[in-house]
Amino acid sequence: MSHSRYTPTSTDRLRKTNPDDQSNSATAAPLDPSTPNADDSDSAQSRREAAQKRRHGDDDDKKSCGDAANATAPFAAWTNGFVNFGKLDTGLNTSTDYVTTGLSAGLDYWFNPSFTGGFGIGYGNDKSIIGSNGTVSKATGYDVAIYGSYHPSGQTFVDGLLGFGAMQFDSNRFVTDTGDFASGSRNGQQVFGSLTSGYEFKSDQLLVSPYGRLTASWSTLDGFTETGGGVYDLHYNAQTVNSFTGGAGLRAAYKFPLSFGSITLRGRLEYSHEFSGTGTATMGYADWTGGPAFSLKTNSTGTDYLTTGLGTDISFAQNWTFAFDYRTAFGQEKIPPQMFEVKLSSSF
Repeated sequence: MSHSRYTPTSTDRLRKTNPDDQSNSATAAPLDPSTPNADDSDSAQSRREAAQKRRHGDDDDKKSCGDAANATAPFAAWTNGFVNFGKLDTGLNTSTDYVTTGLSAGLDYWFNPSFTGGFGIGYGNDKSIIGSNGTVSKATGYDVAIYGSYHPSGQTFVDGLLGFGAMQFDSNRFVTDTGDFASGSRNGQQVFGSLTSGYEFKSDQLLVSPYGRLTASWSTLDGFTETGGGVYDLHYNAQTVNSFTGGAGLRAAYKFPLSFGSITLRGRLEYSHEFSGTGTATMGYADWTGGPAFSLKTNSTGTDYLTTGLGTDISFAQNWTFAFDYRTAFGQEKIPPQMFEVKLSSSF
């Protein structure tokens, strides 16, 4: 089992404002651009298939189909990269265009016929352009996660993940009254986790699997003070943002055995509801000691949204797999986010 290092629905993006009626670019980016999709059922499927082959000793089928994980190899390594882009409506007669990219790698280990675990590391960066006057936010994130997949039976599974991320945000905010830019940097930390469970109806080539998913994250952002904006510099207090999402989905896959291995076509449809995704941002003018503070409750980009995805796995050379995925979400942002992801995995 392996997990893509991607947050496809960008539920941690925040809407912020300040006394200059400009978005706070230091928190307009994803809270952690390297945070994974907390439990990627598509990529985890190859590990379940490998575990089942080990249980049944199906080495011949493994060699003929070229699955990602060798039926006798306890380790499987993977790496992947992604790009995600879209537009957010800030609600302030302006919008945020963002591009997020990331890289990650990990190692899986087959403990026994019922349990496979592993760990992964990830790096991501995001650039968000806010409005049309040059306000820009840049975010960098690093994270590490452990995960596992438990199979109570040949058709049921429970996948879990727990991770920690470190973030840095650099902002450059346009000041309307003077035309200057106020700049600042802040750090943050994030703990994230997920739990996914489902049932798999499958034959030799066809898979249909309904599943349910819970994801959560707990994030803190340090306080910081802007410079370069003169009397319009702002001080932002430390902030906490928590997110809790539940969802249900259906995924399907069909494998075509070929002479060099196999090609598998995949599709997924998932509905998600954000139960909690808000925080309160407090700020004030940096040179006005004891002056008024401005508080703003930040909301998630959407409480109900639908994620769709298409992908393919190309297995070759007995124990190598190349995968490509495309995903988008509806009901969350002004323009649905677009995500493209590639992955390479092998066993040894």
